[in-house]
Amino acid sequence: MTSNEIRQIIGMKPVDDTSADELRNKNLSAPSASESSGVSEIDDEENPVVEGGKIQNEAI
Repeated sequence: MTSNEIRQIIGMKPVDDTSADELRNKNLSAPSASESSGVSEIDDEENPVVEGGKIQNEAI
């Protein structure tokens, strides 16, 4: 939820600041251009890699 949505729920007026309507964690630094693809390169048992329609970590 955005800051303005939270403010409305607790009965406060929304602020005019445009950043109050953004969904982001203000405690984290802004992502760089290389990190903004949203694609995770982590390969483990919880996130098996799918190639050719088959799950690689699946027992046959």
